[in-house]
Amino acid sequence: MKLTEHIDIDGSHILIVDDDATTRLVLRRILEGCGFVVDEVSSGEKAMDKLHDKLPDLILLDVMMDGIDGFATCEKMKAMDGMDEVPVVFVTGRSDTNSIVKGLDAGGSDYITKPINRHEAVARIKNHLEMRVLMRYQREFIDGLKRNNLAKNRIIGVASHDLRNPLSSIRGLSEFLSVAGP
Repeated sequence: MKLTEHIDIDGSHILIVDDDATTRLVLRRILEGCGFVVDEVSSGEKAMDKLHDKLPDLILLDVMMDGIDGFATCEKMKAMDGMDEVPVVFVTGRSDTNSIVKGLDAGGSDYITKPINRHEAVARIKNHLEMRVLMRYQREFIDGLKRNNLAKNRIIGVASHDLRNPLSSIRGLSEFLSVAGP
């Protein structure tokens, strides 16, 4: 059994940012067929406006667009509160090493090349969504451990204080008796 088989990503919200209507339509059909909720916009500027309403679970972002390109859009997105956890996957025909590195440096998580291979795209998208859920679980687990550690420290502090008082009394009394003699 795969570790991620029990991770529920159905209904995940995906934002498509691409100036090509055909690419948006193809991606929408693929993703909705997989049970995802899809929004789409045609530019980086519109994507920034959309993010102010609600953060998606994943963004598919074209590199070459009118206005601000995908790299600049990604950098602006990643500077927004809460966007550090949202994976941005570039969807582009540019697959040269320099473009890939530039996209990753801008804050992108992955690349899907055009023409889109349906199976590869779905596998990559599901992987990023599952990783996002796992990272959320990890953060919640760590937060719980921190809370439990603080509670443990408070209990130990109270217990050590409560034990110290009677022991101090016993020690003081024993010193008094040893000095006073029989």
